[in-house]
Amino acid sequence: LLGHPPAVVPLGALAGALFVGASSLSFVACANVGLSTAQGVWGGAAILVAFLWGTLGPTPVGLPVVSLPLSLLAAGLLLLGVAGIVKSDELGGWIEQRGVPP
Repeated sequence: LLGHPPAVVPLGALAGALFVGASSLSFVACANVGLSTAQGVWGGAAILVAFLWGTLGPTPVGLPVVSLPLSLLAAGLLLLGVAGIVKSDELGGWIEQRGVPP
């Protein structure tokens, strides 16, 4: 590092700008929908990005899909769980109104 001029990588600068924007908007999301709902949505986005990166990413990272139907089923079940987390407050109220025992 010492003795070398700093290098600016355009994709690194873009990634940094996207990160700052996403971090800034996370505060807006928390203020508008609440922390638990926002966290559920972020978790779903992270699941999708990880799935796509692992299947479509470059060779050292991404691997060929062995079973596309099972992979899509797994991703769908994970996202269904995230949807349950996001809607848990509404589901709890619905169950409470109907008098379903815990």
